[in-house]
Amino acid sequence: MLLVVSLALAEPADMDCGLASLSATSPAPFAVDVPVDVIPAGLLDGGTCGGSVWTGTLLLGDSVIVTQTQSSEDGWLLELDPGAELEPDTEYLLRFEPTDGGGEVSEVGFTTGRSEEHTSELQSPDHLVCRLLLEKK
Repeated sequence: MLLVVSLALAEPADMDCGLASLSATSPAPFAVDVPVDVIPAGLLDGGTCGGSVWTGTLLLGDSVIVTQTQSSEDGWLLELDPGAELEPDTEYLLRFEPTDGGGEVSEVGFTTGRSEEHTSELQSPDHLVCRLLLEKK
């Protein structure tokens, strides 16, 4: 009796690939008092079948502050440099989405803190709040 064994090798397209995802962000979700000079970033995960192309966007309301597209093959860290300080005491939204069809859109909100300039102003003995605190001592 002759026993024939055949092996079928799956093509990469036939493999069950893990979906691309966003592993982590900076600032973290729901972060508050984020420094106004932050450069938001996302740590990408291209899934188990290789790289993905991602678009990251920093939004203030409906306004786009900066958008950046990058292949995960070019690096796993997608930075969104706004080019200037963000507004103090303001809510922002980070949106990361794979643009090649695999994976899910991720959105992360964060709130900036007071700017150094504003904080220094509050600490001045000439500022009303600071004067009241000093008078209480």
